[in-house]
Amino acid sequence: IFEDMFQDKNAFYNPQYSFRKAFHGANKQIVDYLNGDRGAASVAASVIKNRKLYYASVGNVKIAVYRNKELVPLTSGHTIGALAKKKYIEGTLTRQEALSLMERHRLYNYVGQDGFWDIEFFDTPINLHGGEYIVLLSDGMCRGVSWKEMEECLERGDCCEKMALDLVQLVNGRIEEDMDNASIVIIRVF
Repeated sequence: IFEDMFQDKNAFYNPQYSFRKAFHGANKQIVDYLNGDRGAASVAASVIKNRKLYYASVGNVKIAVYRNKELVPLTSGHTIGALAKKKYIEGTLTRQEALSLMERHRLYNYVGQDGFWDIEFFDTPINLHGGEYIVLLSDGMCRGVSWKEMEECLERGDCCEKMALDLVQLVNGRIEEDMDNASIVIIRVF
């Protein structure tokens, strides 16, 4: 489904629609495959066209841009903790209520559920100048290494594959029993 989206030349006329179509199509396929069983998947997707970054995500994955020696998160994820922070900022949760929920990494929205509804989109595309890295991170990667360690790795400027492997090996050296998998995709913008 996502491959179809990326190959469709018309996807850039309305990228939010194309992302929505791909995410909902993937959700339907997963729900059909599960046939009543329970399952969950997080998905992040990004497209670069004419030096503009379009992105969308569902679940507990993050998308970030590294430029000027700083890794800036673009998405917050669909965890109870992220939702609590959002509701606190909106004023619908007290500080105490939000703090009690902030450490919960449990998903409230993901692909593979009958009630799937929310996709975290770009507000406006991110202008890219060249030299940046686009980084897609699983929850296991975000929790397995610090943001500073990721920035230091990206600052070295090695090839993307080597930097990704170095970060995965760093996480694997710290594996905890209940740790999510550590996945990362690094894309260099030229």
